[in-house]
Amino acid sequence: MVAQALINQRLVLDQISALNTTTGNMIETTSEMLKKQTGEIHEQAASSTIEVEKLRRAFENVYQTMDAIANFKSRSLDSMQKTVDALSTEVTKARAYLDRVRREQSAAALGTDRNDSGDVQL
Repeated sequence: MVAQALINQRLVLDQISALNTTTGNMIETTSEMLKKQTGEIHEQAASSTIEVEKLRRAFENVYQTMDAIANFKSRSLDSMQKTVDALSTEVTKARAYLDRVRREQSAAALGTDRNDSGDVQL
């Protein structure tokens, strides 16, 4: 029985030793991967900046767009002013026409509301 107990104890010790070896190997491998990936992360972070030339072109595109908007605004204001001027002229003509028609209607209404003696009829 003592021999059997010693054999069982030896098996447990061998399993503990194997577990310790595996755990140690995993810790070492994990630390090596951490070291390697940390270096790669730093390298990628340093190299992932935007190229200055692309950034300059992007700003140039923004400036060109702003210029195009300003030019459009200027041209559209000129066009709108011409439209407003034309409409103002037509409104002035329309007012004169309406005033003339109203005067004629008033004169006609006054003429039909009077009898031959010039008295107003109800």
